[in-house]
Amino acid sequence: MIKINTEKIRQVASKIALGVEDDRSSPLTELLEFELKDKVLTLKATNKEYFLSVTLVDASDSDEYFHVTIVANSFLQMITKTTTPDIKLSVTDAGLVFEGNGKYIFPLTLDGEETVSLPTIEWGEEEVLDLEMDGSILASIQKYNSKELSKDVIVKPIQRLYYVDNHGALTFTDGACVNEFELEKEFKVLFNDRLVQLFKLFDGEKVRMQLSKKKFNDDITQMRVKFTGRNIELTAVLTDTDMVDQYPAIPVRQLAEEEYPGSVSVDKNTILKALERLSILDKRTSDNKVDLKKIGKLHFTAEGLEIKDAKGINFETIPYVNSSYEGDFNSFIDLTDLTKHININNNETVNIKFGTGDAIMLVRKGIKQVIPELEDPTEIINTLG
Repeated sequence: MIKINTEKIRQVASKIALGVEDDRSSPLTELLEFELKDKVLTLKATNKEYFLSVTLVDASDSDEYFHVTIVANSFLQMITKTTTPDIKLSVTDAGLVFEGNGKYIFPLTLDGEETVSLPTIEWGEEEVLDLEMDGSILASIQKYNSKELSKDVIVKPIQRLYYVDNHGALTFTDGACVNEFELEKEFKVLFNDRLVQLFKLFDGEKVRMQLSKKKFNDDITQMRVKFTGRNIELTAVLTDTDMVDQYPAIPVRQLAEEEYPGSVSVDKNTILKALERLSILDKRTSDNKVDLKKIGKLHFTAEGLEIKDAKGINFETIPYVNSSYEGDFNSFIDLTDLTKHININNNETVNIKFGTGDAIMLVRKGIKQVIPELEDPTEIINTLG
């Protein structure tokens, strides 16, 4: 039997939970492997494309070796609900015995009579990159770039991927997110969304990033990536390596480098509250499925920013926090898209660039979010009466 502090294992469990998938078609993805060795507890999870391990040093006073694999979901839920300061774990013929507020038994996952060991990602023979980075860079990719891919407008497979090189991270659909940072060594890779969702684990840590090539034969070579933090290691197979040179990195970056004639700043909370109020009204949809609730008109004036619904009936005027703009410009925008990107802005103010007629751009430190302008919906509105 081993005894572990509840809060310590809860912290580790909350991290490994991000790597567990409840996918009945692939039983390995719902499993959780425990290994206690030399007082270091390691929790492991995989979906066969990535392998995640989280460690807890000095997890127990016991020198006992402990190794079990169970279905993860119910155990992780039990950890979150336990209120005793410590839990006790032991293995019997019945399964993993969990003693906290009560006594519970979790069935073991066995291969014959042996504990199942989750398959690791075999590291490649040729290492092609080894560098240190701030984990906040990875977290920013998950936070900002992922919002671009949450739109329901993806038409090409490459648009589902994250392009990352030593100059930043890119995602694009009908708009684009350009996340700018600099790393010390040159590289370029593509990550899928499931892997990127795990990047939030590294926020606030120093991270070692490595790339290697695994050669199977003269024609097939696979790239692997490994991220190592203080107590987290994430290894993954990069299956889309052959598409990296097809990614339109230069055109996407050029979208963010375009000169915008106008630039204003507004208070974040003020514009969000206005967008929320405007979203209450006008839910009618046209015959060709254009959702008028999503479309709004941004009217940039010298006095302030007017935000109107698609029909121009309902509106609010937002005062500028900072602006030298003296012109007059109209832009039709997907207000749902605009709201989503403003919400993830950590700043108290939102800087908006506009005036090209093609897009507006939200700018914050290191992040440029390009939101495409929409066609004037007046003709559609007139057909509705």
